[in-house]
Amino acid sequence: MLRNYFITALRYIIRNRIQSVIQITSLSIGVTFFTLVTLYLYDELTVDRLNENHEQIYRIEDLEKSIGSKAKLPWPLAPMLLE
Repeated sequence: MLRNYFITALRYIIRNRIQSVIQITSLSIGVTFFTLVTLYLYDELTVDRLNENHEQIYRIEDLEKSIGSKAKLPWPLAPMLLE
C-alpha cells in the first residue's frame, strides 16, 4: 500500500514539475527557518542556566564609538559594582 502512495506521488511530481518544485522548495525553506529560529531561541533561553543563581547574573558592556560594544571593563570598576 505504501508503494502505491509513492508511485502516485512520483506521477504527480512528473506531471506537475513546476508546481512540485515550488512546493518542495517552499517546504524546505519553511522547515529550515523553523529549525533556525528554534535553535536560536533555545540558545538564548538556556544561557547561564547551569549556575544556581542564574537570575542574578548581569552583563555590563562598554560602548565605544570606534569599536562598538564589548563586555570587558577595567578591573577598578568591580568594587564599585559590588556596592
